[in-house]
Amino acid sequence: MRYVQEQQGWDQFVRESLGGNAALVSVSKYSSDCRVYRTNDAVFKIRRLTLSSMSGRNNSFEDEYLIMQQLSSVPGVPAVRSYK
Repeated sequence: MRYVQEQQGWDQFVRESLGGNAALVSVSKYSSDCRVYRTNDAVFKIRRLTLSSMSGRNNSFEDEYLIMQQLSSVPGVPAVRSYK
């Protein structure tokens, strides 16, 4: 029952944040809290933070954002909009 409630909350967050046309592209094989979504014009990497998911985990999406930001001037590298 808890899983169903968490999944419904996750789906609601995605709809409210990205819109109803956001499509799930992938789920991390290491953590189901890390997911990639695509809309018509952008790709979003989302990491759900809960008390249990924050304990002992690294900041891989944040680190990747910082690296992508540094590489933004390289031709062919996707533009990085934000990290929240």
